[in-house]
Amino acid sequence: MAIEGMDIAGVQAIVTKLNGQIKALESVRTSVNSAVSSATSVWKGPDVAKFQADWQSHQASLQRAEQAITELVTKAKSNIAQQQQTSNSY
Repeated sequence: MAIEGMDIAGVQAIVTKLNGQIKALESVRTSVNSAVSSATSVWKGPDVAKFQADWQSHQASLQRAEQAITELVTKAKSNIAQQQQTSNSY
C-alpha cells in the first residue's frame, strides 16, 4: 500500500535550503553589481557603458530566479500548513 502525505520536517529542510539559495543569488548579484559598477574606474570609452548595460539584463535574470525560488518557498510553506492542519484533524 502506498503512503501519501508529507514529511513536514523534510519539507521544512527543503525550504531552509531554498532560502539559502535565494540569499546566495542575492549575494552574487550584489557582488557582481559592485564589480561592474566599478568598471568605469579602470575602463574608459563606450564599451564600458555597453558592458554595464549588458549586466543590467543579466541582473534582471538573477532577480527573476530569486523570485521564482521565493514562490517555491511560499508554495512549500502553504503545503506544510495544509499538511499540519490535515494531520491535526485526525
